[in-house]
Amino acid sequence: MKINRILITGGIICLLLLLYAGQNAPGITYDSQNFLYASQSFFRQGILLREENKPFLEYAPLYPVILAGLRIFPFTMLQTIVVFQAVLMAVTVGWLGKICYPFFSQKSVFTIFFIALVFGSPLLLCFHFVWAESIFIFLSVTLFYLLLLYQHNSNISNLTGLLAAGMLLCLTRFAGCLFLPAIFLILLRTESTKKTKYIFLKVGLYSLLMILPLLLFWLANLYFYGYSLAVGEKLTYVRLTDLITQLTDTLTSWILPDEIFLWLRLVVIISLAGFIVKVSVLLKPAVFTSFVVFITYCVLVIPAIWHVKSYVYAQEVIDDRMLAPVYIFGMLLFFLFVDDFCKKVPKNIKKVIILLLFCWLSYPVARGIKNVIFWQKVSKIKTTDLLKF
Repeated sequence: MKINRILITGGIICLLLLLYAGQNAPGITYDSQNFLYASQSFFRQGILLREENKPFLEYAPLYPVILAGLRIFPFTMLQTIVVFQAVLMAVTVGWLGKICYPFFSQKSVFTIFFIALVFGSPLLLCFHFVWAESIFIFLSVTLFYLLLLYQHNSNISNLTGLLAAGMLLCLTRFAGCLFLPAIFLILLRTESTKKTKYIFLKVGLYSLLMILPLLLFWLANLYFYGYSLAVGEKLTYVRLTDLITQLTDTLTSWILPDEIFLWLRLVVIISLAGFIVKVSVLLKPAVFTSFVVFITYCVLVIPAIWHVKSYVYAQEVIDDRMLAPVYIFGMLLFFLFVDDFCKKVPKNIKKVIILLLFCWLSYPVARGIKNVIFWQKVSKIKTTDLLKF
């Protein structure tokens, strides 16, 4: 089938882009070094530790455990990570395309949407660097698929799968907890025909079980090490307006280049958001799910980062890395709106819209390729510093 060829081609492109970017080494940051050290300690001792043998409490535990499993392969750790995450992105993007294809009536619009995913800088960024976001994004797609399944058939097996995905999200990144309100709202809507008392009991129990493994991980660390997060005086005065600016800058950069004035980008985004809300009123499961997840995550990430920056020694910002998990939902909302709009206009106008979108594709494609070339050059310089892993 033509769709399968498109999906396979997109997956191969993802694979080639990331293998090129990481031909010398994957992207490494301070967080990456802690993940690598923890995976090493877990592989050798069965314990997650950071550098200087400090307890691994500032991060969720699943990603370094997965990295420890990769150490069984007869290659260097960094080479294995590059290949693993390149394959994982190819699978993630291909699977997401397979899930979303039936929602589009205009196949040309779907093709543009899929290309935007393949070359999406937020996705390439997170799958190039040694970050937990690579697993987190894959689990976000899994969660999306299971939410759609549960809305179609709210049986116990689908709920169990949804619960497992939620647990793994929280065990991969603390930001997994930001998905909880969206899941809560979607479950409430799905169970709306049942008694109110039963609904809140079921949804409340799900919410508690979703974060329970992460809480147990924290409690175990506190029990064995008597260790807590480094909390102290504020590093700097953190203004909510600064975080809102970071959020809008990042979201608008997905659609339009940074060189365009911010106010103009905001006008475009707000206009699109107005139309998307109209589409979401249709309450199609895919649109409703994407809309709720995208909005709740973007709204909650602001107070979450404000709290972390204000009371914990951390340098978190709202950027492509932080918002990458909802990049797929933002793009899906945008292109579902375009798809819906194209059904209501004459053929000539539809052709113009699709032509303009193909022209627009030059921006995310060029941005993605530019970043890949830059990462390849940087990793070449830093390779000698990473031999200890």
